[in-house]
Amino acid sequence: MDINVDATSDYDTFRTAAEKGEITVGVEPAIARRFFTDDKYAEFRSSVREQLILERFIVTASLILGPLILVASFWWAWSAFGWWSVLVIPVTALLWFIQHGATSVGRPAFWALASSVGLLLFLDLGQKPNPVYLWLTALFSAVLMSRVAYQCASSFLRSLVLRNRKAYSLFLGSAVFVRKCE
Repeated sequence: MDINVDATSDYDTFRTAAEKGEITVGVEPAIARRFFTDDKYAEFRSSVREQLILERFIVTASLILGPLILVASFWWAWSAFGWWSVLVIPVTALLWFIQHGATSVGRPAFWALASSVGLLLFLDLGQKPNPVYLWLTALFSAVLMSRVAYQCASSFLRSLVLRNRKAYSLFLGSAVFVRKCE
């Protein structure tokens, strides 16, 4: 079956091709995150006629946890570095803001970051707790929460478009892009 990626207007053909792996369905992460968190998208959410309460909760909670964990990393920085934390805390905040801003652009290094958090937790729990490891764990976890929010939002919106005809018609061409597999 030949799929015209630019004019994939037939939902059944689109869904069948996606299930067979003939096309790849991608989602713009920033639009996906806004769909699940911004109030101006409430009309769109109601028009797809699906309850998206759990999805909205996961995305919103991840976005809220990131800054909270970042604040916790400031406390660990203070206990790890003492007065030097006056320099470390602004650098920590700057690194988080840069990473948070870059989360919605490009392909996030999700698994590498999750592995780093896991390794740091192992180091934290595997020996006498070290404030430097705790600070690094909190910093990486704060960055990870931003990545989790965008990764989940993209995955949820992609899944919604694949199972809901109305979402497909609303987002194809703006937040969802389709490519032919070769």
